[in-house]
Amino acid sequence: VRTKDIGATLKRVFKHRKMYSGYKKRHFSSRLDFYRSSNYGHGWDCGYKNLQMMFSSLLGNPQMAKHLKQFGIHEVPTIPELQGRIETAWKEGFDEEGQQELKHLLDETKWIGPMEVCALLRSLRIRSNIRDFSNTVENRRLGIDKLMSWVTEYYGTRCAQGKIAGVIKGPGMCPNCSGVQKSKAFIPPIFLQHPGHSRTVVGVDVFSNALNTRVFVLDPSLKFGEKLHQVNLGGVLLGRGSPNLGHLSYQIVYIEKNPFFADKQHW
Repeated sequence: VRTKDIGATLKRVFKHRKMYSGYKKRHFSSRLDFYRSSNYGHGWDCGYKNLQMMFSSLLGNPQMAKHLKQFGIHEVPTIPELQGRIETAWKEGFDEEGQQELKHLLDETKWIGPMEVCALLRSLRIRSNIRDFSNTVENRRLGIDKLMSWVTEYYGTRCAQGKIAGVIKGPGMCPNCSGVQKSKAFIPPIFLQHPGHSRTVVGVDVFSNALNTRVFVLDPSLKFGEKLHQVNLGGVLLGRGSPNLGHLSYQIVYIEKNPFFADKQHW
């Protein structure tokens, strides 16, 4: 199930919601579509759905779309197509350990995670990386604090690439990410993995006190479709202390600011 341009829906729904004290600005990823897990998926397909969200964003950027066409990708790949392309990435030498563990994916219901996502993107000569954020039993906030800081930096630096001088004046939405001004920056979403499930980070609310930072997360298991306003929005906008951010470890896959490389040697 697909919901087109979910970012526009999020901006509309959250535009008039009451902000906490110290609110500074809001960043969103570039345009993307939301892909929900089907009844057929039964939970194993969350990685594929998040990967489809990533591709919907990539194909919405003219430069990236032109690049992907060189590899025969003109629209968001289906799950079998993604499975086949991951297997092709393995054959090209990307993530050989993953190949040894999973053997094959096509027509299977095996879960995929950051390694498979990164291998596929790299096989398409898109420079992507994985980062780990781990909590400890003694300090369950350690990894979350680092993750929140990293996400804030990720959106802030990329949005800065497209800033219009003098537009941002004090607290308020980042004009490039809110749609007030047309952004020249391309900000892909972030693939977020934790034990047993994966989701997609599509934005962040920035506060003077970093402890109040909140991230916008899309979960393929959410069944809101076009009725986002009717869902518990606590499941979309997450902050420290949220039950959905209480895991011991997290991994993310992100695309570099300079995303293209010519061959495997330069990934």
